Amino acid sequence: MARHIGYDGLKTLYELAIDIGELEPWEFMNEEEAWVLRFPDVNLYAVVTGAEGISLALVFYWGVRGYAAWQDLTSQHLDEKDAIQRLDSLTVFFESWSQLGHDDKKRLQRLGYIGGPGLWPNMTRYLPGRVPAYPDGDEITLLIPALRASLSLLKLRKKAGIRWSLPEGEDTLPNFVVDPKGHPGPIQWLSAPEIQKEKLPPAAPPDELGLRRISKASLAPDVSWEIMIGNSGMGVRDTKGNGGFVPLLATFVRADSGFVLGFAMASSDEMPYTLPNQLMEAIKKHGAYPRSLKVKQEELVEWLKPLAGGLGIEIERVKSVPMAEEALTSIQEAARSGELKRTR
Repeated sequence: MARHIGYDGLKTLYELAIDIGELEPWEFMNEEEAWVLRFPDVNLYAVVTGAEGISLALVFYWGVRGYAAWQDLTSQHLDEKDAIQRLDSLTVFFESWSQLGHDDKKRLQRLGYIGGPGLWPNMTRYLPGRVPAYPDGDEITLLIPALRASLSLLKLRKKAGIRWSLPEGEDTLPNFVVDPKGHPGPIQWLSAPEIQKEKLPPAAPPDELGLRRISKASLAPDVSWEIMIGNSGMGVRDTKGNGGFVPLLATFVRADSGFVLGFAMASSDEMPYTLPNQLMEAIKKHGAYPRSLKVKQEELVEWLKPLAGGLGIEIERVKSVPMAEEALTSIQEAARSGELKRTR
């Protein structure tokens, strides 16, 4: 169970956020100037948005998965819709009082704020495949020192007027080790491999007996298959009592015709295990193996390596998978329109 945050903790949280809003960091920073806050258990990749006057926010991308989504979005490996479906972040939006939702206003009013002109913070936790929600106590406990460290760094950044970004092609970011009270240490310029202590969720080995049966079977070579993963658009009740969530959906299609060969649907935690085994079932069902698997999302490469390696199938990282995307979009539209029955 997440820890409880009392009045004093929440008051500190909002005071820090309001101070950052008054600093208006989007006036002197852009989305290419990320910095890393290094905590004992996780690295947070911080980015200011709103340089163009839209979506004023301070975003903390959570660990390597959040960082990968941000990298893919900024490097245009993913379009915005795909990236949002993969968001793993703590985000502090800055909005006028009239833009805030009812619950956000109530939280501020309980802390003694009565509204008025200026920008007010609205905090949201994004998790892949889940409905955006207010951060829980554990997340707020991390967000407080993250905001305190960022406020200090942004004040220095504004005063110095020096950009943190490096010339194009340089794969390094400014890093700051943060102590428990939220004080950042001296700047360190580190490359992505040096930063990333975390790993992507591991792929489960495919059912070995099934893999042996496939490799011994007489399978016909097929054209390349495309695979894409995204939000299913269908709400599911969490049996563990954590509220509702939206599972991820992966589609497997022939790259030449878009014929749907199979799909996998699971929560973000279960998908690394479900995906390779469902793909294996599709191969057995169709009695053919793809010449290659075309994917554009980084995690798919990692999750499919064991199966692809066992069958000798090449994985190609490409910029687009139009057939798989079309199939996924069709399912999402059917879910939104009510043509697909939602799970109760």
